[in-house]
Order: sequence, then C-alpha cells, then structure tokens
Amino acid sequence: RYQFEADSEDDEMENEIDANLDALHGAAKRLNQLGRAMGEEVDEQNGHIERIIGKTDKVDDQIAMNRARLDRIK
Repeated sequence: RYQFEADSEDDEMENEIDANLDALHGAAKRLNQLGRAMGEEVDEQNGHIERIIGKTDKVDDQIAMNRARLDRIK
C-alpha cells in the first residue's frame, strides 16, 4: 500500500467535497420537508373528497327516490 502525506491540494479537495456534501444534505432535507408537506396536503384533500363523495351519494339517493315518486305519479 502506498502512503502519502496530505498536501494543500488534498485539503482543498476535501473542503470542496465537504461543502458539496453539506449542500446535498441541505437539498435532501428540503426535499424531505416538501414531501411531508405535500403528503399532509394530499391527506387534507382526501378528506375533502370523502366528504364530497358522502354528500354526492346522499343527493344521488334523493334523486332516485324523487324519480320513483314521479314514476308513481305518472
């Protein structure tokens, strides 16, 4: 195995790598936060959709009953 002594070029490269890793970590952290926020928003929207579906089903049932009543009147 080869052994060598670190020089200023190696230190600069390591500093650059560290800076890039820090930037990557920050970007990954931000993406994680955005993903979580999107998940919360989707959950909220799903709740709205479920309420709308419930109301739509109720209206559908009422329409069916009214049609049946109209058919009996004819």
